[in-house]
Order: sequence, then structure tokens, then C-alpha cells
Amino acid sequence: MMYQRQSHDADFRMKEYGSPIVSATAVADVIRSRTEVLLRKTKTAVLPKPTVMRAEYAHSPNLTIIDTPGFVLKQSSVEWCSSLWLDAVREIDSGFRRTIVVVSKFDNRLKEFDDRGEVDRYLSASGYLGENTRPYFVALPKDRSTVSNDEFRRQIAHVDMETIC
Repeated sequence: MMYQRQSHDADFRMKEYGSPIVSATAVADVIRSRTEVLLRKTKTAVLPKPTVMRAEYAHSPNLTIIDTPGFVLKQSSVEWCSSLWLDAVREIDSGFRRTIVVVSKFDNRLKEFDDRGEVDRYLSASGYLGENTRPYFVALPKDRSTVSNDEFRRQIAHVDMETIC
């Protein structure tokens, strides 16, 4: 997905970067609709390849977002060294200097650990993401479809408390 860059040639911009995205939910809406189209085409529930989104804007650094749902389902591991997505990230940012790692569904992952020490080691990602890179771990509510942003924030806080306790 591309944000539109500023240029004097509007036709060129539209061909190269696509139409501009302006609303607060537009990015999520486009991702959802494109994913649904691909899932219908492939007749699957999860895409087998990562979804790569690129945002470009003339007044800020470019951003690449890699979503790896198929990797997560194929792999169930609490070891960073066996994380399949690490290779995909290394191709773009080999030293993890510009990478933010967000691990979702952390609440589902907790049952794979035997003790608190394993959880601590996993959370530190020591030795796999570089010295200054630390992942974010999130657990989200199961259904987001019809609630307001404020309600969704409350649900996130509730899931966080359940995960921590």
C-alpha cells in the first residue's frame, strides 16, 4: 500500500503510488478488504505468504510493514532462533536498526511456556534482534467488528489485565 507522494504530475502519482489515503481507518479498511479478496481467490482462511505494505511520503522516511499470519500458524515456537519471519525482516533491515517488532496474540503464546524464566527469556529476545531492538507484545480482543474506538481501548486494557494476571 502506498501513500501518495507530492508531485506536479497527478496522473504519474496515481499510477506509481495509488490514490491517497486520508481517513483514520482507511489503512485498516484497505488492508482488510484486500486481504478478504485474496482469501476468496485462494479459498483459504489465512494467507500463506506475508503481507507487505509500504508507506511513502515526501516529508517522512518510508515505512515497510510486514504481516506474517501464515508464518505464525505454520510455526508454533517459543524460540526466536526458529522464527520464520526473522529472515524476511533481515532482507529489509539486516541489523534491525530501523525495525519495530510487534508480536500479536501473546495471550495465546503463554500456554507454550513451562515457567516464568522461559517467558522472561522470550520477552527479552536476547541475541536475535540486535542489542537495541526489543519487541512489543500485544494481546487484542477477539472481535473488533462493531465497537467504538473508546470501547476497543477498554477491551484492550481488559485483555492486558487478563494476560498479566
